[in-house]
Amino acid sequence: MVDARALQEPASQVSLSALHGRIVLSALRAHGWHGPAPRMIALVDASLPTLDGDNAALFDETSQAPQQTAGEGAWLITLSPMIHDPLWLRSLIRDARVRTIALCSDISILTDPERLRDQVGRAHALAALAWLTAYDCVATLSSDAKGLLGQALGPRGPSAFAISTAPRAAFAESGGAPRPRSDRSGILASGAGDPLGCIETLLRAHARSTTLHAPPVPLIVREKLTWERRAHLRTVYAQAGGQPLNLVFHACEPTRENLDDALLTVPCASGDRSLLTALESAAAGTPVIAPDYPALREETGRETYRFAPDRPDALQALVERVVQERDTWEGLRDEQSAIAREFTESALAHRVLEGIDGASRALLPLTPRIGYARPQIAVLTPLPPSRSGVADFSAATLAALADYADIHVFTDTVSPRASRAYRSVSPISQAYAMRDQFDATISVLGNSDYHLSIYRYLLERGGAAIAHDARMLHFYVGCLGLERTLQVARAEGESGADAAAVATWMQDQDALPILFLSEIAAAARPLFVHSRLTADLIGRYYRATPIVLPFAQYREVPAPEKWRRAAGAPVSLVTFGYVGDDKAPDRIIAAVAMLRRWGVDARLTFCGYAEPALRDRLRSLAADLGMGDAVEISDTFVTEDAYRQRMAEADIGIQLRTYKMGGLSGALSDCISAALPTIANAHLAQAMEAPAFVRTIPDTNAPVDIAEAVLGILQAGEHAHRPLEAARAYASDHSCDRYARLLLQELGFDVERRDAVSCVA
Repeated sequence: MVDARALQEPASQVSLSALHGRIVLSALRAHGWHGPAPRMIALVDASLPTLDGDNAALFDETSQAPQQTAGEGAWLITLSPMIHDPLWLRSLIRDARVRTIALCSDISILTDPERLRDQVGRAHALAALAWLTAYDCVATLSSDAKGLLGQALGPRGPSAFAISTAPRAAFAESGGAPRPRSDRSGILASGAGDPLGCIETLLRAHARSTTLHAPPVPLIVREKLTWERRAHLRTVYAQAGGQPLNLVFHACEPTRENLDDALLTVPCASGDRSLLTALESAAAGTPVIAPDYPALREETGRETYRFAPDRPDALQALVERVVQERDTWEGLRDEQSAIAREFTESALAHRVLEGIDGASRALLPLTPRIGYARPQIAVLTPLPPSRSGVADFSAATLAALADYADIHVFTDTVSPRASRAYRSVSPISQAYAMRDQFDATISVLGNSDYHLSIYRYLLERGGAAIAHDARMLHFYVGCLGLERTLQVARAEGESGADAAAVATWMQDQDALPILFLSEIAAAARPLFVHSRLTADLIGRYYRATPIVLPFAQYREVPAPEKWRRAAGAPVSLVTFGYVGDDKAPDRIIAAVAMLRRWGVDARLTFCGYAEPALRDRLRSLAADLGMGDAVEISDTFVTEDAYRQRMAEADIGIQLRTYKMGGLSGALSDCISAALPTIANAHLAQAMEAPAFVRTIPDTNAPVDIAEAVLGILQAGEHAHRPLEAARAYASDHSCDRYARLLLQELGFDVERRDAVSCVA
């Protein structure tokens, strides 16, 4: 397993951590393993750009749930332990089954006084060092870096070993003769962006040399620098007497062709950052004059060709000699080429594996969870007053869950409604650091922006998850954007997906060929859903096996004990919940128009909020059908009291879905709770395990089918009474208490032992 965050971020991809990491991974892939080669899995951060191109080609697969990828005998290699947040890998670093290796290719944070004077930089360095002590071993580029890191970590630090590096394939010798000195021009400088390096020494040496200006031997800097840094370097060069045209900047990293064109290379970055440049230049047949840094001594040959980083006069004489004397130039080239041939990918892989084999496991600073009397459950979910059915569902089911466990809620809801059910309520951002304090963590997912932080947590940390929606298209489009939506669609098999296809799916979800649940299904262990139909679809599409929990009746809408409709009153038809096109509102209106033409005095109420554009369209449709006064659509959100009153006064409920993915309906659950005779399409009724007093129609939701179902209820007199016994039986099977008990049992807890430690997993 490889922490691949350094390969995801554009800014990090050119860092030494990323460059060296790619070289090490390539070497391990090419290594001649005894037996099957190991699978290489990229652990990726869902909030960063996806791996692509050569970076993706390094791996056999990717995973967004690090802790779920581990197994006995696994290795974890981190490419950027001093840069990226170590908490992201906390569970793996502390997993006794996993051998952990940190590639510390850049430890400049320990030697840069500017960064260490900054409070944030110093805190970052200390945190990174503290986490390094939990690794089995640390691989540095040089023996010098190993020594510096050993001093910083102290005697309790992990095993450390130096591995050096190897030239990238594009820079290694091609087998042919290198370009002769007569065909080359210019001195290639690297490391100009490093404030601790010696680029200013090189600028002054070059500027003062008359030999290098007549004929001109330009100094070429190939590196992306800020304009302030470039202006500063030009000023230093000019003040030393240099000619402006002889200092050339290119905002790109040097290629093999650039090395072939250069007379020599002078790496100026401090510490280990010059090592890769020196090796690649030497391997390409271009001589290197290097600063006398300990990291470079082994790779650059005799001391004769190194210079004191603060001595421009000595560097000037050395550069002039190599440029002017053909024998000196060729001798240096041949000596360094021979050295570079020892630093191959194969040799690098052997050094890495030998170092890991010789490492002993570090002592982990364990912080075991306090032994509570009851299971400690973390739940990431929206809560009321968020206008979300999922928030209401969570509030009700967590209250029942609190009878069996201590509940700690993590939510982004602003000022969540207080409840005695929760031991604590914290922001979702705190869940990352507190994960190890809980026996289980449950992420609650829905198809709205209330769940964005929860989705990110699940993909990064895994754990149990409850998927409320049978499709997540609106979440991806609204929260993650079109490009990410298309990536997931193509990954789920829709290779031709484009913006037009997404627009079609948004308008007609029955045309949606996929669920957009692949990432959630892959990250969740276990995954809970509320419909057998949804579970079957997930199993078919993603080869996952969700656990089905009966959809709980989370809202108490008691049926009126003494209910009698007024004689001669219009037939009150009500459809409950948020109004959307996927609930066939236009077809319900057309059905009511049919009923009125057939002589039934029917009135329709939309008891839920409709967006203004949809509201206006539905009112216009009702007016066109000559029944504007018979259709009521609220201009505002419906209050809880008004919702309950409508439920009590209605004659018949109508709850429809235009798509067939096992989707559920909280409003239909409310109708069943109130023992209200209700019409639902067959797929929705099956998903909800609806009782017999819910009359089903075909999934086409044709207006004539809706109208005839209303007539059937009226003719049978079902609207004149409420089937209380059937509603109570359904409520018993779909209670919040039963839901909570089943959930805990599936997580491995013994719900019969409320007052004892009850984890049986």
